[in-house]
Amino acid sequence: MVRIKKNPSTLGLYRRRRRALLERLGGRCEGCGSEDLDRLQFHHVENGHDTHGQGGWNALIRVEREVEEGVRIELLCKECHELLHAQEPGHPLRNWVGVGE
Repeated sequence: MVRIKKNPSTLGLYRRRRRALLERLGGRCEGCGSEDLDRLQFHHVENGHDTHGQGGWNALIRVEREVEEGVRIELLCKECHELLHAQEPGHPLRNWVGVGE
């Protein structure tokens, strides 16, 4: 994995590319409608290769590539993304949120 040092120009480029991708995908949470771009996360609907809990350049570049390839990716705020994954079998929060009762 290539590590890019966090310097102001690299960080600015990352933020601009992330913001452009978020806006291209609608710029709002598909769960609750939040438009807070800083809290939005990418959720892979089709292939199960979610970037949940990941970040940085490698994840962003992968999502950009997948969007170009037509992979269905939803935008979810951090809270909605956590709730969605909490519904998965074996997730430690599954019983806490009352899913599957």
